[in-house]
Amino acid sequence: MLIHLPQNYWAYVDWLEARGDIDFQAWVLHVEENPFEDWPMPQLLMYWLWLDETRRHRNGDPAPSAAPPEGFTRYGEPSNDL
Repeated sequence: MLIHLPQNYWAYVDWLEARGDIDFQAWVLHVEENPFEDWPMPQLLMYWLWLDETRRHRNGDPAPSAAPPEGFTRYGEPSNDL
């Protein structure tokens, strides 16, 4: 299966896997086995990656960049409405 994600998301996946924080193949299999509504797989994976990075910035955990991702808010979880 070929998954199309923007380059910045692949860079984040590489960073997470190098740290041992995720097994991206397991994420892909989970999405395949548990689709969410009518979301395409790449969209759901990008959302999960974005959510992971925003939580890292919010909690002060290591992140690949000092700049938070677009849409980051310091407090509270964003709505799941896309």
